[in-house]
Amino acid sequence: MTNLDAEAPTFDSSFNLFDVRVTDHDVMLARTDLPISEFKLENIQVQRFTTNLTFFSPTLGLLTNPRGWISVDAKLRGKQYRFVTTHLKSLSPAIQAAQAAELVNGPGNTDVPVIFAGDFNSDAESSNAAANPAYPILLSAGFVDTWKQLHPNDPGFTWPLHGEDPFTPFSTPNQRIDLVFSRGGRKAIAPINIALIGNNQLTDLTPSGLWPSDHAGLVAPFRLEP
Repeated sequence: MTNLDAEAPTFDSSFNLFDVRVTDHDVMLARTDLPISEFKLENIQVQRFTTNLTFFSPTLGLLTNPRGWISVDAKLRGKQYRFVTTHLKSLSPAIQAAQAAELVNGPGNTDVPVIFAGDFNSDAESSNAAANPAYPILLSAGFVDTWKQLHPNDPGFTWPLHGEDPFTPFSTPNQRIDLVFSRGGRKAIAPINIALIGNNQLTDLTPSGLWPSDHAGLVAPFRLEP
């Protein structure tokens, strides 16, 4: 799903004119090598939030920065669960709170086990809930923070790995905004492990010296209980 897609002229530090384009996507990947009897995808939903940030650009005028979510119901050897990925807004706590509520009342409104994963832009380790409203909203809706569940004494910071310049050698992460949540529903779902990836300066840089992202990634396998 394509969210923001904006393009405008700008100048570099030497006042050379060049073109800048920003394109933001939400993507969900799924295996295709298993037979349907073992793994089946159903009820794929792609939805933008009704509440989004609107801002003014001197060159483009009034713009809306849409965000959204992707949801899929899956069956693994007959056991059903729902997986949802999203990317919430960071600049406005009110908009972030509205988007989190849409998640809870939209794809989160199900009786099957559900997993939320994405960049929530809500620092789970912050004591300022008003500035990071998505995290407490999801907890109050019965979702469990997988990292906190398995690593209660490790802050697990995921952002930022570098500054605005991606060639910055290293920036010490100080926020945990990339999160995985789960809720059992009528059938239990249990995390097996969760780990940070892509955050090792010695092994994870590209051959040209770039970080793959300014965020650390998360890998979290789950077990569906009978």
